[in-house]
Amino acid sequence: MWRLVGTPQLVGAAAVLVGLGLVNVYSASALRAELAFGSSTTYLIRQLVGLAIGLVAATVAALVPLAMLRRSSFLLWAGATLLVAATFTPLGVQHHGAQRWLAVGGIAFQPLELVKVGLILALASWLSANQKALHNARVSLGVPL
Repeated sequence: MWRLVGTPQLVGAAAVLVGLGLVNVYSASALRAELAFGSSTTYLIRQLVGLAIGLVAATVAALVPLAMLRRSSFLLWAGATLLVAATFTPLGVQHHGAQRWLAVGGIAFQPLELVKVGLILALASWLSANQKALHNARVSLGVPL
């Protein structure tokens, strides 16, 4: 089991950070949530739902074979970049004066977050495949930029 999640120390540190974050969210938002929604735990519950979604996504990511990630990294990056372009179409949703969101099935998300992950995976894949060419400064600095 530890192979998928790291060491017990890493899991413990992550659990402490998540716990402190949840305490801070509740502490900072309890009064506002009580006044706005009639329940002081509204924002805490939203945070817990996000945590559950994140844990499911992390579990799925841990189970994906590395070779598959390498093969699909550029496709993931390109697809996420197209989703960013889709924010300028009628699919884009405006929040607080900025049209950086997509709404899918009633859930709004920023596709730029997917681009960040896709770019990291694509650059890691490219750098690992071109290790010998990285001694040349033009290649190691110019191509990723």
